[in-house]
Amino acid sequence: MKKVFAVLALAGLASVVNAEIVDNGVITIDLAGNVVENDLFPAVDVEVYDNWRAAAQGGVSTLQGLYRSGGNEIADLCNMTAGGRLGSMGLSIGNSAAAGSGLILTGGTGTVRFYNGTSGAFISGFNFNLPALSLAVGSSSRISFADGSLAGLNIDLTQNVYVSVQYTTVTGTVSLADVSHQIRNPHNTGSSTDGMINVTTNSTISFNGNPLANAGLFIKLVPAPSSAALLGLGGLLAARRRR
Repeated sequence: MKKVFAVLALAGLASVVNAEIVDNGVITIDLAGNVVENDLFPAVDVEVYDNWRAAAQGGVSTLQGLYRSGGNEIADLCNMTAGGRLGSMGLSIGNSAAAGSGLILTGGTGTVRFYNGTSGAFISGFNFNLPALSLAVGSSSRISFADGSLAGLNIDLTQNVYVSVQYTTVTGTVSLADVSHQIRNPHNTGSSTDGMINVTTNSTISFNGNPLANAGLFIKLVPAPSSAALLGLGGLLAARRRR
C-alpha cells in the first residue's frame, strides 16, 4: 500500500465517456457488500463533503461522464467543511466497455485510501466488496456505505483530504480495464479543484474543464459529542472528586 503520493501541479488531458451514460441510482451496503438499508436521508453522520447526492437524495449533483480508470488508483481532493472521524461515505462504479459489446459488470472488490490534502501523506484506508450488480455498457451505480458503518475503522481525516478509489477485481463478462468512475458536478457540500490524480501512474487527470474533473464522492463524519454532553460529563467527574 502506498504511503505517500506527489501532489502534481501540471495537468494532462484525459478522456471521459459522456454519451449514452446512465445512473442506476443508489445502493447502500456494508463492507462485505451486503445491502443493509434503503434510507436516502440518514440523520446519524454529519455530511462534510458531497458532490454525490442527486435530486432524488435531496442534492443537485448530476452525472456528467464516466472516467475509465481500469485498475488504477484514482484520487480526488476533497475540501471538507470539517475534519474528524470517518462515519460513512459514497463512491461509484461504472461499465465503460465498448458500445455494442454486451459486456456486463456484476460485482467485484475495491480499496479506498485517504491522504493528507496538504502533504500527500497516507492516512489510512480499507477494502470493500461490491454488492450484486447488473451494469450494462454505459451504466453505473452510486454505492453508499451505511451511516456509522465505517466508524469502527477509527479513521481520522484532515479537513482537506485526498480520497482515492481503486477497483481490484470485477465479476461478470467485463474486464477490469473497463471499470469507470462517475464524474459529477456541482457540489452539495464542500469543494474540490478541477482535477484528479492517477496515483498508480503519478499523473494528473483533467478534461480541460468540460466537464470539471470531480469524482462523485461523499464523506460523512461521526458526530462530535455535544457541548452539553461534555458539560454533563464534567459535572459527573467533579461530583465524584468531591466524594
